[in-house]
Amino acid sequence: MESKATIALRKLLPRGIRIGTWGDDAHQAKPYFVRYGPERTVKSFEVESTRNTFAEDLINQTARLGSTSLQVKHDELTEWSLFKAQTQATMAQVWEAWRRYKGQLTLTLTVSEAVGKYLALRLSEDIAEKTNTYRQMKRHLKDVLAATHGERRLVDITAEDLRGLLATVKDRDGEKPAAAITKKSYRKNWNTFFNRACAEKWLETNPCAEVVPPKVVAKEKELLSIENAFRFLQTNIKEPVLPRIALEMWGFMRASGAGRVLQKQVVYEDKGLRMPGKQHKGGKWKYRQGHADVLWDWLALATEETWALDEKMYAVRKAQAFTRAGLKITERASHNILRHSCISYNLAATKDLSRTSYLAQHSSLKMTEEYEGVATEKDGKLWAKLTPKAVTSGSFEQFITTS
Repeated sequence: MESKATIALRKLLPRGIRIGTWGDDAHQAKPYFVRYGPERTVKSFEVESTRNTFAEDLINQTARLGSTSLQVKHDELTEWSLFKAQTQATMAQVWEAWRRYKGQLTLTLTVSEAVGKYLALRLSEDIAEKTNTYRQMKRHLKDVLAATHGERRLVDITAEDLRGLLATVKDRDGEKPAAAITKKSYRKNWNTFFNRACAEKWLETNPCAEVVPPKVVAKEKELLSIENAFRFLQTNIKEPVLPRIALEMWGFMRASGAGRVLQKQVVYEDKGLRMPGKQHKGGKWKYRQGHADVLWDWLALATEETWALDEKMYAVRKAQAFTRAGLKITERASHNILRHSCISYNLAATKDLSRTSYLAQHSSLKMTEEYEGVATEKDGKLWAKLTPKAVTSGSFEQFITTS
Protein backbone atom coordinates (compact mmCIF):
# COMPACT_ATOMS: atom_id res chain seq x y z
CA MET A 1 0.00 0.00 0.00
CA GLU A 2 1.34 3.44 -0.96
CA SER A 3 2.24 6.03 1.65
CA LYS A 4 0.43 9.35 1.94
CA ALA A 5 3.57 11.08 0.64
CA THR A 6 3.51 8.95 -2.52
CA ILE A 7 -0.21 9.55 -3.06
CA ALA A 8 0.34 13.31 -2.74
CA LEU A 9 3.35 13.14 -5.05
CA ARG A 10 1.38 11.40 -7.78
CA LYS A 11 -0.89 14.44 -8.07
CA LEU A 12 2.13 16.63 -8.89
CA LEU A 13 3.69 14.41 -11.56
CA PRO A 14 3.85 16.10 -14.97
CA ARG A 15 3.66 14.28 -18.31
CA GLY A 16 6.79 12.21 -18.86
CA ILE A 17 7.39 11.19 -15.23
CA ARG A 18 5.91 8.08 -13.63
CA ILE A 19 6.49 6.38 -10.27
CA GLY A 20 5.60 2.84 -9.27
CA THR A 21 6.52 -0.40 -7.54
CA TRP A 22 7.92 -3.51 -9.18
CA GLY A 23 5.81 -6.60 -8.58
CA ASP A 24 8.30 -9.31 -9.55
CA ASP A 25 10.96 -11.19 -7.56
CA ALA A 26 13.75 -9.88 -9.79
CA HIS A 27 13.39 -6.39 -8.28
CA GLN A 28 13.05 -7.32 -4.60
CA ALA A 29 16.28 -5.49 -3.70
CA LYS A 30 15.08 -2.25 -5.32
CA PRO A 31 11.31 -2.41 -5.62
CA TYR A 32 10.59 1.30 -6.12
CA PHE A 33 11.09 2.95 -9.51
CA VAL A 34 10.83 6.20 -11.49
CA ARG A 35 10.37 6.12 -15.27
CA TYR A 36 10.95 9.39 -17.11
CA GLY A 37 11.81 11.08 -20.39
CA PRO A 38 11.13 10.21 -24.06
CA GLU A 39 13.55 7.27 -23.81
CA ARG A 40 11.54 5.93 -20.84
CA THR A 41 14.62 5.82 -18.64
CA VAL A 42 14.11 3.76 -15.46
CA LYS A 43 15.84 4.20 -12.11
CA SER A 44 15.14 1.81 -9.19
CA PHE A 45 15.49 2.44 -5.45
CA GLU A 46 15.63 0.42 -2.25
CA VAL A 47 13.56 2.91 -0.25
CA GLU A 48 10.29 4.61 -1.17
CA SER A 49 11.32 7.97 0.27
CA THR A 50 14.54 8.04 -1.77
CA ARG A 51 12.52 7.31 -4.90
CA ASN A 52 10.13 10.13 -4.05
CA THR A 53 12.98 12.60 -3.48
CA PHE A 54 14.42 11.74 -6.90
CA ALA A 55 10.99 12.21 -8.52
CA GLU A 56 10.58 15.59 -6.78
CA ASP A 57 13.94 16.69 -8.19
CA LEU A 58 12.72 15.75 -11.68
CA ILE A 59 9.50 17.71 -11.13
CA ASN A 60 11.47 20.81 -10.08
CA GLN A 61 13.88 20.34 -12.99
CA THR A 62 10.97 20.20 -15.45
CA ALA A 63 9.41 23.31 -13.91
CA ARG A 64 12.68 25.26 -14.31
CA LEU A 65 13.94 23.97 -17.65
CA GLY A 66 10.93 22.45 -19.42
CA SER A 67 10.10 18.86 -20.32
CA THR A 68 12.99 18.61 -22.81
CA SER A 69 15.39 18.59 -19.85
CA LEU A 70 14.24 15.02 -19.15
CA GLN A 71 16.27 13.99 -22.21
CA VAL A 72 19.41 14.81 -20.23
CA LYS A 73 20.67 12.30 -17.69
CA HIS A 74 19.65 13.52 -14.23
CA ASP A 75 23.05 12.81 -12.65
CA GLU A 76 24.87 14.70 -15.42
CA LEU A 77 22.54 17.70 -15.12
CA THR A 78 23.02 17.77 -11.35
CA GLU A 79 26.79 17.54 -11.78
CA TRP A 80 26.81 20.40 -14.30
CA SER A 81 24.56 22.56 -12.08
CA LEU A 82 26.93 22.11 -9.13
CA PHE A 83 29.95 22.89 -11.30
CA LYS A 84 28.33 26.04 -12.68
CA ALA A 85 27.32 27.23 -9.21
CA GLN A 86 30.86 26.80 -7.90
CA THR A 87 32.75 28.26 -10.89
CA GLN A 88 30.20 30.71 -12.34
CA ALA A 89 31.56 29.62 -15.77
CA THR A 90 29.54 29.63 -18.99
CA MET A 91 29.58 26.73 -21.45
CA ALA A 92 31.58 28.86 -23.93
CA GLN A 93 34.25 29.52 -21.29
CA VAL A 94 34.45 25.83 -20.41
CA TRP A 95 34.82 24.90 -24.09
CA GLU A 96 37.58 27.48 -24.61
CA ALA A 97 39.47 26.24 -21.55
CA TRP A 98 39.17 22.64 -22.74
CA ARG A 99 40.45 23.56 -26.17
CA ARG A 100 43.51 25.27 -24.66
CA TYR A 101 44.07 22.23 -22.47
CA LYS A 102 43.95 19.82 -25.40
CA GLY A 103 46.33 21.95 -27.47
CA GLN A 104 46.11 24.60 -30.16
CA LEU A 105 44.45 23.89 -33.49
CA THR A 106 46.73 23.58 -36.52
CA LEU A 107 45.35 26.51 -38.48
CA THR A 108 48.02 26.83 -41.18
CA LEU A 109 47.55 23.59 -43.13
CA THR A 110 46.56 23.97 -46.78
CA VAL A 111 43.96 21.66 -48.29
CA SER A 112 46.65 19.79 -50.24
CA GLU A 113 48.75 19.28 -47.11
CA ALA A 114 45.77 18.09 -45.09
CA VAL A 115 44.65 15.67 -47.80
CA GLY A 116 48.16 14.24 -48.02
CA LYS A 117 48.34 13.74 -44.25
CA TYR A 118 44.88 12.19 -44.16
CA LEU A 119 45.59 9.68 -46.96
CA ALA A 120 48.83 8.69 -45.24
CA LEU A 121 46.94 8.14 -41.98
CA ARG A 122 44.33 5.94 -43.64
CA LEU A 123 47.00 3.84 -45.36
CA SER A 124 48.73 3.29 -42.03
CA GLU A 125 45.49 2.35 -40.27
CA ASP A 126 42.77 0.49 -42.11
CA ILE A 127 42.98 0.70 -45.91
CA ALA A 128 45.26 -0.94 -48.46
CA GLU A 129 46.61 1.20 -51.30
CA LYS A 130 45.52 -1.13 -54.10
CA THR A 131 41.86 -1.37 -53.06
CA ASN A 132 38.97 0.31 -54.87
CA THR A 133 38.09 2.07 -51.62
CA TYR A 134 41.45 3.83 -51.48
CA ARG A 135 41.51 4.62 -55.20
CA GLN A 136 38.08 6.22 -54.97
CA MET A 137 39.00 8.14 -51.82
CA LYS A 138 42.17 9.45 -53.45
CA ARG A 139 40.26 10.53 -56.57
CA HIS A 140 37.62 12.39 -54.56
CA LEU A 141 40.07 14.12 -52.23
CA LYS A 142 43.31 14.61 -54.15
CA ASP A 143 42.15 14.76 -57.76
CA VAL A 144 39.09 16.92 -57.10
CA LEU A 145 39.07 18.66 -53.70
CA ALA A 146 42.80 19.37 -53.50
CA ALA A 147 43.09 20.03 -57.24
CA THR A 148 40.49 22.80 -56.89
CA HIS A 149 41.25 24.30 -53.47
CA GLY A 150 44.73 22.90 -52.76
CA GLU A 151 46.52 26.17 -52.00
CA ARG A 152 43.83 27.52 -49.69
CA ARG A 153 43.98 27.07 -45.91
CA LEU A 154 41.85 24.17 -44.79
CA VAL A 155 40.10 26.35 -42.18
CA ASP A 156 38.96 28.74 -44.92
CA ILE A 157 36.92 26.12 -46.79
CA THR A 158 33.19 26.72 -46.41
CA ALA A 159 30.06 24.70 -46.99
CA GLU A 160 29.33 26.95 -49.97
CA ASP A 161 32.71 26.02 -51.49
CA LEU A 162 31.87 22.34 -51.18
CA ARG A 163 28.36 22.73 -52.58
CA GLY A 164 29.77 24.55 -55.58
CA LEU A 165 32.45 21.92 -56.16
CA LEU A 166 29.94 19.09 -55.81
CA ALA A 167 27.80 20.67 -58.51
CA THR A 168 30.73 20.56 -60.98
CA VAL A 169 31.66 16.89 -60.44
CA LYS A 170 31.70 14.96 -63.73
CA ASP A 171 31.16 11.30 -64.56
CA ARG A 172 34.01 8.82 -64.99
CA ASP A 173 34.61 9.98 -68.58
CA GLY A 174 34.74 13.62 -67.50
CA GLU A 175 32.11 14.67 -70.02
CA LYS A 176 28.67 14.64 -68.37
CA PRO A 177 27.57 15.76 -64.89
CA ALA A 178 27.97 12.93 -62.38
CA ALA A 179 24.91 10.99 -61.26
CA ALA A 180 23.42 11.70 -57.84
CA ILE A 181 24.79 8.46 -56.41
CA THR A 182 28.31 9.46 -57.53
CA LYS A 183 27.98 12.91 -55.97
CA LYS A 184 26.72 11.30 -52.78
CA SER A 185 29.89 9.21 -52.68
CA TYR A 186 32.05 12.35 -53.12
CA ARG A 187 30.19 14.09 -50.31
CA LYS A 188 30.63 11.04 -48.05
CA ASN A 189 34.42 10.93 -48.56
CA TRP A 190 34.73 14.70 -48.06
CA ASN A 191 32.67 14.54 -44.88
CA THR A 192 34.79 11.70 -43.47
CA PHE A 193 37.93 13.67 -44.31
CA PHE A 194 36.73 16.85 -42.57
CA ASN A 195 35.54 14.90 -39.53
CA ARG A 196 39.01 13.40 -39.18
CA ALA A 197 40.54 16.84 -39.68
CA CYS A 198 38.52 18.08 -36.70
CA ALA A 199 39.65 15.13 -34.61
CA GLU A 200 43.28 15.84 -35.55
CA LYS A 201 42.73 19.53 -34.62
CA TRP A 202 43.54 20.77 -38.13
CA LEU A 203 40.33 22.83 -37.96
CA GLU A 204 37.50 23.39 -35.52
CA THR A 205 34.28 22.59 -37.39
CA ASN A 206 33.36 20.42 -40.34
CA PRO A 207 32.05 22.57 -43.24
CA CYS A 208 30.77 19.49 -45.05
CA ALA A 209 28.28 18.78 -42.26
CA GLU A 210 26.12 21.57 -43.70
CA VAL A 211 26.15 20.07 -47.22
CA VAL A 212 22.99 18.03 -47.72
CA PRO A 213 23.71 14.65 -49.38
CA PRO A 214 22.20 14.40 -52.89
CA LYS A 215 18.96 12.47 -52.98
CA VAL A 216 19.38 9.19 -54.85
CA VAL A 217 16.39 7.63 -56.56
CA ALA A 218 16.80 3.87 -56.47
CA LYS A 219 16.96 2.35 -59.96
CA GLU A 220 15.70 -1.08 -60.88
CA LYS A 221 18.51 -3.63 -60.90
CA GLU A 222 19.46 -4.82 -64.38
CA LEU A 223 19.62 -8.61 -64.55
CA LEU A 224 20.77 -11.16 -67.07
CA SER A 225 17.66 -13.15 -68.00
CA ILE A 226 17.74 -16.93 -67.62
CA GLU A 227 17.54 -17.36 -71.39
CA ASN A 228 20.40 -14.93 -72.03
CA ALA A 229 22.45 -16.52 -69.26
CA PHE A 230 21.92 -19.95 -70.86
CA ARG A 231 23.01 -18.64 -74.27
CA PHE A 232 25.97 -16.79 -72.73
CA LEU A 233 27.24 -19.91 -70.96
CA GLN A 234 26.54 -22.29 -73.83
CA THR A 235 28.34 -20.08 -76.35
CA ASN A 236 31.42 -19.63 -74.14
CA ILE A 237 31.56 -23.12 -72.64
CA LYS A 238 35.12 -23.73 -73.86
CA GLU A 239 36.47 -20.27 -72.98
CA PRO A 240 39.06 -20.24 -70.15
CA VAL A 241 37.54 -17.03 -68.78
CA LEU A 242 34.22 -18.70 -67.93
CA PRO A 243 35.23 -20.16 -64.50
CA ARG A 244 36.25 -16.64 -63.40
CA ILE A 245 32.92 -15.32 -64.68
CA ALA A 246 31.25 -17.99 -62.53
CA LEU A 247 32.72 -16.23 -59.49
CA GLU A 248 30.48 -13.29 -60.33
CA MET A 249 27.45 -15.37 -61.33
CA TRP A 250 27.41 -17.69 -58.29
CA GLY A 251 30.32 -16.61 -56.08
CA PHE A 252 28.82 -13.14 -55.39
CA MET A 253 32.14 -11.50 -56.32
CA ARG A 254 32.45 -8.06 -57.82
CA ALA A 255 34.01 -7.85 -61.26
CA SER A 256 37.23 -6.48 -59.78
CA GLY A 257 37.44 -9.36 -57.29
CA ALA A 258 36.80 -12.00 -59.93
CA GLY A 259 39.60 -10.48 -61.97
CA ARG A 260 42.09 -10.44 -59.08
CA VAL A 261 41.41 -13.73 -57.33
CA LEU A 262 44.23 -16.27 -57.38
CA GLN A 263 43.91 -20.02 -57.76
CA LYS A 264 45.14 -20.64 -54.22
CA GLN A 265 42.30 -18.50 -52.85
CA VAL A 266 39.70 -20.93 -54.20
CA VAL A 267 39.52 -23.62 -51.51
CA TYR A 268 38.00 -26.62 -53.30
CA GLU A 269 38.22 -28.97 -50.31
CA ASP A 270 36.01 -26.79 -48.07
CA LYS A 271 34.17 -25.07 -50.93
CA GLY A 272 35.24 -21.64 -49.72
CA LEU A 273 36.51 -18.41 -51.29
CA ARG A 274 39.30 -16.45 -49.65
CA MET A 275 39.95 -12.77 -50.40
CA PRO A 276 42.96 -11.08 -48.71
CA GLY A 277 42.40 -7.46 -47.67
CA LYS A 278 44.66 -6.02 -50.36
CA GLN A 279 42.44 -7.60 -53.04
CA HIS A 280 39.07 -6.88 -51.44
CA LYS A 281 37.07 -3.71 -52.08
CA GLY A 282 37.03 -2.69 -48.42
CA GLY A 283 40.63 -3.65 -47.74
CA LYS A 284 39.54 -6.26 -45.18
CA TRP A 285 40.27 -10.01 -45.22
CA LYS A 286 37.20 -12.06 -46.17
CA TYR A 287 36.37 -15.78 -46.33
CA ARG A 288 33.01 -17.11 -47.46
CA GLN A 289 31.42 -20.56 -47.66
CA GLY A 290 27.95 -21.84 -48.54
CA HIS A 291 27.74 -21.05 -52.25
CA ALA A 292 25.52 -23.08 -54.57
CA ASP A 293 27.02 -26.28 -55.98
CA VAL A 294 26.74 -24.87 -59.51
CA LEU A 295 29.68 -22.56 -58.72
CA TRP A 296 31.99 -25.48 -58.03
CA ASP A 297 30.81 -27.26 -61.18
CA TRP A 298 32.06 -24.31 -63.22
CA LEU A 299 35.26 -23.82 -61.21
CA ALA A 300 36.13 -27.46 -61.92
CA LEU A 301 36.62 -26.41 -65.57
CA ALA A 302 39.33 -23.87 -64.70
CA THR A 303 42.67 -24.24 -66.48
CA GLU A 304 46.10 -22.66 -66.08
CA GLU A 305 45.00 -20.03 -68.59
CA THR A 306 42.00 -19.20 -66.41
CA TRP A 307 44.21 -18.30 -63.45
CA ALA A 308 46.81 -16.55 -65.62
CA LEU A 309 44.33 -13.78 -66.50
CA ASP A 310 44.89 -10.51 -64.64
CA GLU A 311 42.16 -7.99 -63.81
CA LYS A 312 42.54 -5.97 -67.02
CA MET A 313 42.63 -9.00 -69.31
CA TYR A 314 39.69 -10.54 -67.47
CA ALA A 315 37.58 -7.47 -68.28
CA VAL A 316 38.56 -7.75 -71.96
CA ARG A 317 37.78 -11.47 -72.16
CA LYS A 318 34.45 -11.00 -70.37
CA ALA A 319 33.42 -8.27 -72.82
CA GLN A 320 34.36 -10.58 -75.70
CA ALA A 321 32.24 -13.33 -74.16
CA PHE A 322 29.16 -11.07 -74.13
CA THR A 323 29.80 -10.11 -77.75
CA ARG A 324 30.35 -13.73 -78.76
CA ALA A 325 26.94 -14.62 -77.32
CA GLY A 326 25.29 -11.74 -79.18
CA LEU A 327 24.35 -9.89 -76.00
CA LYS A 328 24.41 -6.11 -76.34
CA ILE A 329 25.24 -4.92 -72.85
CA THR A 330 26.81 -1.55 -72.07
CA GLU A 331 30.26 -1.46 -70.49
CA ARG A 332 28.83 0.01 -67.29
CA ALA A 333 26.08 -2.62 -67.05
CA SER A 334 28.47 -5.48 -67.81
CA HIS A 335 30.53 -4.45 -64.79
CA ASN A 336 27.65 -5.12 -62.37
CA ILE A 337 25.01 -7.21 -64.13
CA LEU A 338 26.37 -10.65 -63.21
CA ARG A 339 26.78 -9.86 -59.48
CA HIS A 340 23.38 -8.14 -59.39
CA SER A 341 21.86 -11.20 -61.06
CA CYS A 342 23.62 -13.52 -58.61
CA ILE A 343 22.30 -11.66 -55.55
CA SER A 344 18.78 -11.18 -56.95
CA TYR A 345 18.29 -14.78 -58.07
CA ASN A 346 19.78 -16.24 -54.89
CA LEU A 347 17.54 -14.11 -52.68
CA ALA A 348 14.47 -14.97 -54.78
CA ALA A 349 15.21 -18.71 -54.59
CA THR A 350 16.19 -18.98 -50.92
CA LYS A 351 14.20 -16.15 -49.28
CA ASP A 352 17.18 -15.96 -46.89
CA LEU A 353 18.10 -12.30 -46.49
CA SER A 354 20.84 -12.84 -43.90
CA ARG A 355 22.56 -15.62 -45.83
CA THR A 356 22.45 -13.68 -49.07
CA SER A 357 23.85 -10.60 -47.34
CA TYR A 358 26.68 -12.69 -45.88
CA LEU A 359 27.62 -14.19 -49.24
CA ALA A 360 27.36 -10.80 -50.99
CA GLN A 361 29.62 -9.27 -48.32
CA HIS A 362 27.19 -6.41 -47.79
CA SER A 363 27.87 -4.12 -44.84
CA SER A 364 24.20 -4.12 -43.81
CA LEU A 365 20.96 -5.99 -44.48
CA LYS A 366 19.54 -2.74 -45.83
CA MET A 367 21.80 -3.06 -48.88
CA THR A 368 20.55 -6.60 -49.53
CA GLU A 369 16.91 -5.55 -49.12
CA GLU A 370 17.27 -3.50 -52.32
CA TYR A 371 17.34 -6.81 -54.24
CA GLU A 372 14.05 -8.13 -52.81
CA GLY A 373 11.38 -8.66 -55.45
CA VAL A 374 13.75 -8.04 -58.36
CA ALA A 375 13.62 -11.68 -59.53
CA THR A 376 11.02 -14.45 -59.23
CA GLU A 377 11.48 -17.60 -57.17
CA LYS A 378 11.09 -19.73 -60.32
CA ASP A 379 13.91 -17.91 -62.11
CA GLY A 380 16.02 -18.00 -58.97
CA LYS A 381 15.86 -21.78 -58.89
CA LEU A 382 16.61 -22.02 -62.63
CA TRP A 383 19.70 -19.81 -62.16
CA ALA A 384 21.09 -22.37 -59.70
CA LYS A 385 20.62 -25.13 -62.28
CA LEU A 386 22.71 -23.55 -65.04
CA THR A 387 25.47 -26.13 -64.71
CA PRO A 388 27.99 -26.99 -67.47
CA LYS A 389 26.07 -30.22 -68.08
CA ALA A 390 22.73 -28.40 -68.31
CA VAL A 391 23.87 -25.85 -70.92
CA THR A 392 25.52 -28.47 -73.12
CA SER A 393 22.74 -31.07 -73.05
CA GLY A 394 20.38 -29.38 -75.47
CA SER A 395 18.43 -26.23 -76.23
CA PHE A 396 17.10 -23.65 -73.80
CA GLU A 397 13.58 -25.02 -74.32
CA GLN A 398 14.79 -28.48 -73.29
CA PHE A 399 16.49 -26.98 -70.25
CA ILE A 400 13.23 -25.34 -69.17
CA THR A 401 11.25 -28.52 -69.75
CA THR A 402 13.63 -30.79 -67.81
CA SER A 403 14.12 -28.29 -64.99
